[in-house]
Amino acid sequence: MGGAYRINNFGALAAAGPSLSYINRSGQRVTVDLNALNDPNHMLTGWRLVAAVDINDRFQIAGWGYYQVDPQTKKQSAYRLSLQLDTNGYPVQDDNGNLTVSELLYLGTLDNSTGELATGINEWGDVCGDWLREGAGHRGFLWTEEGGMVDIGSLEGASAIYTAAINDDAQVTGHAMLPKGEYWVNRAIRYTPGSGIKDLGCLATSGGGYPSSDGYGIDGSGAVVGESTTQKKAGGASTHAFRYTDATGMVDLGTLGGANSKATATNSFGDIVGIAQKKDGTEAVFLLPAGANQMAEVVVNDPQGSLTILGPSDINDLGVICGTGSKSGIWGEWNAYLLIPSSQ
Repeated sequence: MGGAYRINNFGALAAAGPSLSYINRSGQRVTVDLNALNDPNHMLTGWRLVAAVDINDRFQIAGWGYYQVDPQTKKQSAYRLSLQLDTNGYPVQDDNGNLTVSELLYLGTLDNSTGELATGINEWGDVCGDWLREGAGHRGFLWTEEGGMVDIGSLEGASAIYTAAINDDAQVTGHAMLPKGEYWVNRAIRYTPGSGIKDLGCLATSGGGYPSSDGYGIDGSGAVVGESTTQKKAGGASTHAFRYTDATGMVDLGTLGGANSKATATNSFGDIVGIAQKKDGTEAVFLLPAGANQMAEVVVNDPQGSLTILGPSDINDLGVICGTGSKSGIWGEWNAYLLIPSSQ
């Protein structure tokens, strides 16, 4: 298994491959290839799944792959895969420990789309993602069982919309690409059904340059976390983690003593995780619990010192963090990791 993208509250990981890593009934963590699931109803026929990007507590997995949409056309498409569950809501294993797909949905397409990919799923099974308009750049979509796939709109002047995460109210965050002189800059956004896309601004409000921001996670209240350039100072602007709410606007979360930081995810309670530089210039995972005012370094118990952490990708409601790292230290040889609070 390569890097881990998202984690649910059972500790199951949606990961590169596409794969699912979960705890089986014997208490062992195992990884399964989603293309090799038991498939008695031939749900996988016509699909080559490429990526599993998110998973909810119902063990519904969102991702993308290549789907035979008609006899002549196989195109990049978004999917939602559901596993067969037992009465306790946990995946059913056969005698060989294999899992069974109970549903695999092709999420459809939009006019003039050349391909779609999912980026997130919420507890209701709603999916957000991106679609590529022929000759016109990226756009975002929201898929629901009631409404199917719909375009989430844009901001005036934006050349592209990219999505990153979705909450249980089907609010979506990501970024838009907006013009800044002869260049384009990213701007964090939040989409709310019925209200459209909102520009969340930037920490850098003056001083020239090319201020930018990106939204990476969204909690149950609609608060968005991500990274933004700060006020330009001697030596140039730095990039800091932020949290945005309608009440406070975009708030700088600081660093661990160094120049830069980035918030990469938040759980439904508002706990924030990310990566930040320390005074010595090295990077460390940080945690900012909901209601706290200052981030703290996550001290990793790695006696051998063999894990190089690139950064966390998600945190579940139990405080378990997942991400991507390398035990070999060789660029390109990635492994998924879990950081489990010491109280567990």
